[in-house]
Amino acid sequence: MRIAALFALAGWLILVPFPGAAQGRTPARTAPDSTGESGPADTLTLDQALAEARAANARLPIARLALQQSLDRLRQARGSLWPGLSLGGDLHPGAPRTYESSDARLQVVAEAPLYEGGALRAAVGAERARTRAARADVRVAVKDVELAVRADYAEYLRAQREIDLQRLGVERLQRYLAEVRSRQASGQGVGADVVKTRAQLLHARADLDAAEHARTEMRMELNDVLGRDPDAPLALAPLSVPSSPSPDSVSAPWNLTPDVQSALASVGAAEAGLSGARSLRLPHLNLSVAGGGQAALVDPAPALMNDGRGWGVEAMLSLSLPLWSHGVYSGRVDEARDALTQSRRVVEATRRAARLEYDRSSALLRARYREIQVREQARESARDAYLQAESLYRGGSGSALDVLDAYRTWLTAGQAHEDAVLDYRLARARVLRWGGP
Repeated sequence: MRIAALFALAGWLILVPFPGAAQGRTPARTAPDSTGESGPADTLTLDQALAEARAANARLPIARLALQQSLDRLRQARGSLWPGLSLGGDLHPGAPRTYESSDARLQVVAEAPLYEGGALRAAVGAERARTRAARADVRVAVKDVELAVRADYAEYLRAQREIDLQRLGVERLQRYLAEVRSRQASGQGVGADVVKTRAQLLHARADLDAAEHARTEMRMELNDVLGRDPDAPLALAPLSVPSSPSPDSVSAPWNLTPDVQSALASVGAAEAGLSGARSLRLPHLNLSVAGGGQAALVDPAPALMNDGRGWGVEAMLSLSLPLWSHGVYSGRVDEARDALTQSRRVVEATRRAARLEYDRSSALLRARYREIQVREQARESARDAYLQAESLYRGGSGSALDVLDAYRTWLTAGQAHEDAVLDYRLARARVLRWGGP
């Protein structure tokens, strides 16, 4: 009986893979499982996910519509520099004839600003700067979506790796529990080992359920970022192995971020706004030319001047020079000056925030890369210790407690390694977010 059990145990050792070997593999695609987590979906690469999010994310059209509105306002501001053409008329009935001639008029009127102190051109400059800011804001929205895609992609892969790790652990514990029960059936006093192993197995199954729920949440979140239905199936291609961070190709890359460019464009808009406010004290000269016909509804009474009948053309040159406004002009200028000061402070604050994010992410990226190298060695050592504890237990010189402790150490080491890889990828995503245009 014992000889047969030994042969069965030897066959089991040959067929069961090492936990570290399975832990080191990354599946080429997420296969369907009994939970229905993944369906028959094509494998999605990170580049494909980024392209899909740029095309279908629900937040990007909002920024693009804001840009379109800015372009519309710019077109309006430019149009105000050109003459305007309108059709106008009026009717003047009255009595008696000696007072009111009761006439009617219909004219085509052309109006053009000759000089407005630079207010119209300042308005064009302000809208042009706001359009630049809106373009930068679109790029900010795109980069934020790309950051969300990279982060959710890495989180989903981390959840999948946790499931693979927990499933492997459950499988190992199930086989180990079967071995311990076999010993108990043969008359060995290993009842306590059975209880401990069963408790550890139940704990591992609960961790597996939690990992599957975490993957479900990440699938729904990533699908939402991609513009898909949250319940749509999802299968992701693995990411490349973390590599050593490369040095910066340009100095101060955070200055190139669209966040900083948007703030700089807002400064241009504020400068144009100040010029427009100052133009309120300058003279405004407008030319109006009207051509049309005017007819009397009744025979007018004799008048000393022209009674205004027939067809003709008239021109009017109007001049406006503000003299006193009881604080209106000074208030507008001060408001525009304060807005300019504020926009410059926003540039400085935005630049500092971008630099902080970039420097912090770069430092974390380098630290996590070094940590990954150490965690990899720790994972391999924990795997060897686990296999040794199992071997000693089968040889009779070890205890079940040693095996379970080694199992927990191996599992913790694997999780710590995967967490370091995840942190590396999240840091890299933030470096890309804050390290360029």
